[in-house]
Amino acid sequence: MYYQRLRIPAVSTIWFVIGAAQWYLVDKLKSNPDFNSKVGTYADYDLNLLAMLIIFTVFRILSLLIMKQEFMMATHFSPKDNRELNFLDYILTSTGCILLTIVIPKYR
Repeated sequence: MYYQRLRIPAVSTIWFVIGAAQWYLVDKLKSNPDFNSKVGTYADYDLNLLAMLIIFTVFRILSLLIMKQEFMMATHFSPKDNRELNFLDYILTSTGCILLTIVIPKYR
């Protein structure tokens, strides 16, 4: 849950390209009846990668602008840069969880 590697621009760019390719393929697979399920298509779940990357990038920028610190997921894992979690980390982590589990699935 500690996305230290995503701070490297090349790594973020590679994952954005992979996420965009997944989004394109999912859009093409939705019309294939083999992927139908009771709640949509099985291909819908592959869109979480792109959504997660966009949310993480936006939260990272917000954290840098507001707190002048890198965003850290508020989890039980110990951070590697020896900094304490701040209130914005908790707020953004909760917001991200709500976005990924409730809001984004409604728009698939």
